[in-house]
Amino acid sequence: MQNQRTGSIQLTQNFSQWYHQNIFYWELFWVIIRWLLLIGMLLSFAFIGGWLFEAPPSPKPPSKPKSLLGLGPNSMTVAFSEDSNILITASSDSTLRFWNLQTTGQTPDSILIQGQESGLVAAAASRSGKWLAVSGNNHEIWLFDQIAQRGSGEPIILKGHQNKVTQLAFSPDENWLASAGEDHQIRLWYLVSSPTQSTPSYSILLPLHTEPITALAFSPNNRWLASGSQGGSIRLWDLNRVSNPEEMMNTSIQLNGHSEKITDLAFSPKGRWLASASTDNSVRLWDVFLPDPVWITQTVKVLSGYRGDVVDLEFSPFGQWLVTAGEDKTVRLWNLNTWDIAAQKPVILELRSSVTSVTMTPDQHWLITTSNDSNVRIWNMIVADIADQDPFVLRDHRGKAISSMASPNGRWVATVDDRNGIKVWDLTTIRPPAFSLFNQNSLRHILIPLAVFIAIMISAGAYVQDIYYLPSLRYGIQYVIASMFGIGYPQLTIDGGRAILRKGEINLLRAIGGPGFVLIQPGNAAFFRYLRRPTGARINRYVFLGPFESLGAIVSLEDQEGYIESWQCTTQDGIPIELRDIRFRFRVRYIEKMNRTMENPYPIDPKALMQRGGNITVNERGPIPWEDSIRMAVTTSITDYIQKNTIDYLTAPRRSDQHPRFEFQRYILDNAKVYSRGAELLWIEVGHFHILDERVEETRIDAWAVEQKGLIEQRMARVEADQKILQELGRAEGQAEIIRSIAQALNEVNMSGSPKENIHRVFLARVAQIIETWALPDSKNLSEQHRKDDIGEHGRQ
Repeated sequence: MQNQRTGSIQLTQNFSQWYHQNIFYWELFWVIIRWLLLIGMLLSFAFIGGWLFEAPPSPKPPSKPKSLLGLGPNSMTVAFSEDSNILITASSDSTLRFWNLQTTGQTPDSILIQGQESGLVAAAASRSGKWLAVSGNNHEIWLFDQIAQRGSGEPIILKGHQNKVTQLAFSPDENWLASAGEDHQIRLWYLVSSPTQSTPSYSILLPLHTEPITALAFSPNNRWLASGSQGGSIRLWDLNRVSNPEEMMNTSIQLNGHSEKITDLAFSPKGRWLASASTDNSVRLWDVFLPDPVWITQTVKVLSGYRGDVVDLEFSPFGQWLVTAGEDKTVRLWNLNTWDIAAQKPVILELRSSVTSVTMTPDQHWLITTSNDSNVRIWNMIVADIADQDPFVLRDHRGKAISSMASPNGRWVATVDDRNGIKVWDLTTIRPPAFSLFNQNSLRHILIPLAVFIAIMISAGAYVQDIYYLPSLRYGIQYVIASMFGIGYPQLTIDGGRAILRKGEINLLRAIGGPGFVLIQPGNAAFFRYLRRPTGARINRYVFLGPFESLGAIVSLEDQEGYIESWQCTTQDGIPIELRDIRFRFRVRYIEKMNRTMENPYPIDPKALMQRGGNITVNERGPIPWEDSIRMAVTTSITDYIQKNTIDYLTAPRRSDQHPRFEFQRYILDNAKVYSRGAELLWIEVGHFHILDERVEETRIDAWAVEQKGLIEQRMARVEADQKILQELGRAEGQAEIIRSIAQALNEVNMSGSPKENIHRVFLARVAQIIETWALPDSKNLSEQHRKDDIGEHGRQ
């Protein structure tokens, strides 16, 4: 019975672990079930109402396109107006034309300018339609304001380029116009100051390219400007440094990899990926979110398999697909939501001739392709198998179809051929017929149940707003819709050790919890609280937060600096001191003996990460931030060391090589109690010592002076004593030498004669000894050496 109970518990635990590992798929499963129930209910009402009260529907064939007449040579589409009602075109006859798509006429309503003798080469319009820029062969740029009203004012002429300007691009925030071309230079024109004809915009020159520039692109977040050249080089320019052009050029990132001309550049909708197309038969994806430029180059994803030049590319509006057009008669769709983008097998759409352009509508419903066989093809992007479908083939062009452009509302698509023909297609009339069981009149029968459902959702949103104290009903409704139907999942980016929120922004993942997505950028970690299992942590990944799960502490894995302006304590001998400017560095503890690598830039110890999030210090005011708890541990260790030692031990030099500051710092690094908090100290500088009582400092100086004076007097007395000892030794040595010479003379003289004769003989022997001594050259030195040896021996004794 006990074994059976244990097995049941183990089975339950295994299922719970498997469930949480696949929680996104479980949530997706239930979202699909709810959608099916809702759609099934609404369709049931529509079917029953249509079957009882409505006539069966009839399919509607596609309509003929609008043909724009009176165009000049080398016509091109410039932009749609913001409301999609106006199409602006340009041609090399130096004419801009504005076409009202709501009218039935096939001639332009107005012409903005005429008469630039050199002809138009490139044209671009800003997102809102405020600005229009065109360039010609005369190296000038003509800038027009308020093109949405099709004013007839004089243009603002921007000068500075030395050759033909072939590339124009406006930043998404419309603060900058970038221009480039055959003079190898990029110029950024500042538009915020509202340039006029008398005061043109000033420009910033970026001259690092060495070949003609063939592509420009701004990132959606206005952070980067990408440029590509004829030789295949790509540069990323940081617009955050635009106030310092020299620094902007010095910090520009060169992306090497392509070997031939760059044909197109594009950023993904969220700004993470930069895609580049080239005539070297490849497409490359660069992750510009990586903090290190070396990583951007080393982690590039090469999309290969093309058998010809890649001439055009575009990201889908929702960021799922990268669509490319190649001269090998294929359109390739790369799924950006796969783990290994470069290793996947793309969806390939095969055509009968070289593809010249690709365009996707803003709702990601239709993909439009143009090709050299004069045909325009429209592909349905919401079918199950995109490649296994028969696209709409539109054969109205007389020449090769070379480009296409979709309107902001997704209704219109304008296509251009090489015979100066432009066709405008209404996509609302070329969709396939609805399912035969329903027609448009059947939809009226779902209004009542839909209204009831909307009322229920509003009530649920009001309830959520009330219990979570949300500032607006909108947030409550948004949370209910996301939880029930998976629409508008809140997303939160964690970077720099914090949640990235705009000023005043309310993020539902912070206010309530899941469901939603959390993007944890490299160098960060986050803790998640779960209802049915312990708290967990995640590092550097994209996390789906399920229902009843919430976001906890956010951790930065980078090295952090600590600073203590001053700290007071008392030494062992009772002297109050103050330490000033204490600095230290710490981080979440790494795995022992493991260094950072490209594959594992943050080798964090999992135990340390859990200690960082779980061991919370609390005082009477509430939880203490982790950084403050590390600071408390450091100051506690400093206090312990100072209280164990005297002021002289802390500050006076040692007789050994060990400096007291080094010993102090080593003690702090070894004894600061930060391990249990999941941290490790990397280094510490204990700052400057300051004795608070000035009298103590004066007393210490006087004591040191007395001590030094005593040492000097002791040494002088020792020198005088040594001098007296040497004098006495010299005197004794002389007397001993006289006695030895007399004794030797007595031994050498025959004393058998009379006393007078004996004295005479002794005198002569003594004189002979003296003369012999003088004759010896080293005798004096030898005697001196004997004397020094005697003195040294005496000193040692």
